[in-house]
Amino acid sequence: MTVDVELPDLVTGTDTEIVADNVRAVGAIYSVWLLDQAGAFRVVDRIVELFNQGLVPLGQGRVSRALYRLWRQGDRMLAQDRAAFYARAMGVPGGDASAGEPNREFLSLWLRFVVAVSMFARQQGNSGLLVPPTPANAALRAAARALAANASAHGGEMVQRAARRLIEEVQQLLGLLNEPELLAAFGARNVWQLIDRVHREHLGLPSHVARYRSQASAGSRVFDWLADQAATLSDPAAPGGKSKGDAAVVEAAELLLAAMAGDAQMPEPPPDAAAVALEVPDLLFAAQELVAALDLAGERNGVSAGHDIAALFHGPAGTGKTLAAHVLARSLSLPLYRIDLAAIAGKYIGETEKNLAALFERAEREGAALFFDEADALFGKRSEVRDSHDRYANAAINDLLQRIEAFEGVLILAASPQADIDAALASDEWRRRRWRVVRFPRPRA
Repeated sequence: MTVDVELPDLVTGTDTEIVADNVRAVGAIYSVWLLDQAGAFRVVDRIVELFNQGLVPLGQGRVSRALYRLWRQGDRMLAQDRAAFYARAMGVPGGDASAGEPNREFLSLWLRFVVAVSMFARQQGNSGLLVPPTPANAALRAAARALAANASAHGGEMVQRAARRLIEEVQQLLGLLNEPELLAAFGARNVWQLIDRVHREHLGLPSHVARYRSQASAGSRVFDWLADQAATLSDPAAPGGKSKGDAAVVEAAELLLAAMAGDAQMPEPPPDAAAVALEVPDLLFAAQELVAALDLAGERNGVSAGHDIAALFHGPAGTGKTLAAHVLARSLSLPLYRIDLAAIAGKYIGETEKNLAALFERAEREGAALFFDEADALFGKRSEVRDSHDRYANAAINDLLQRIEAFEGVLILAASPQADIDAALASDEWRRRRWRVVRFPRPRA
């Protein structure tokens, strides 16, 4: 059995019909997922536990009855079921296959669109994102069309039913958390402060409520805009084509970038001939700084750095590595292919090598940048060969490293703090390229 390498077409248009209701359904799932990340469901569960233990000072009124019903009935969608729908609609890790095949392309298309909107606005202004079609907005139109088509394809009837149920549950939960009696019991002024306080004081977890709430609100505006533009995205040159709400979606994109990047910055790394130090708060400008630094290095070494970049992003999850990869590729006016090593690894001898060959050939042919996310396996020692599986796993890693060495385009690897990149970069098999290391520090709690 052969596993084909399927990459999203980031250049041409799409024949997929864009159904506005499907786009809005995925948008609703996206907003609920972010509120879930903010802890809305987790906080309610903890408050119910505290109430059941007699630790919440409430009378015998409406709030007590609501908490008692939640404790007795527990008729909300289970966390694993929510995760399954998040995976189906947006490819979020953690869901099983009960809700269908996950949407693996969403993250890349989402980031690509947000970056395209922001960079277009900084260069061209807050209008004319889609109409009239011009060379200046061609990349943005392609990004919007690809994202809307993807959401439309994954927002069918099953996801729409889940979206309606989840929205209803979120509205009920937020209504309960906003009850004055419950707010007073926890000394909170509003629902968001209550979530933050329970997170910190009763769950012992850091809270990022403001960031997730901002993303949910801005993301909802983006999906509404995409749904409103369904006909225009299908044919922006059609008579009567209009692009409404451009300024609002530009503002939403900027809010999303700020929230996704968080307050993580890229401080000066330890002295290292292979490292490029960046210390700028805006990832859009960070990418441009990186490109400029690489160009200067290329001039000094007599090579064209702009077309032969090998960058290594090192840091914890959630610090903006994927976002930075998209911004860097957009700064170079290149499409970006985000590669999941697990997705291209074949089950049988020789499959992985075939998949890698097809991947690199297509990237070279189309001039795309390659982004290997979660590339920790490349930096570890080869496993001890105990059986044929170990032997061929090591062979696949060696094959990939050889292709990385020979690839003449833009290459970005992302690794977690657990990967010993310094030891790897000191070895002979990594020294053949000049790697530019960018350190992403752990975000503040």
